[in-house]
Amino acid sequence: NEQMYIKVTAKSDSKEDSVIEKNGRYVVSTREPAENGRANASILSILARHLDVPKKSLSLVRGADKPSKLFILRK
Repeated sequence: NEQMYIKVTAKSDSKEDSVIEKNGRYVVSTREPAENGRANASILSILARHLDVPKKSLSLVRGADKPSKLFILRK
């Protein structure tokens, strides 16, 4: 079982959903607001789509309430 940590800078309330790779870190923007986990759920979906992996293989490990997040990808 392979796993990889993915560092993410989250931007909620954005004009569009997008992913930019920058210095080994992903900047993920979502239209969703940062309330009730909506932005986190959206960011997970956007990231999974960008990486072409199923959503269930990604988990938020750290930073649920911060812009700086750490996800784990299990293959």
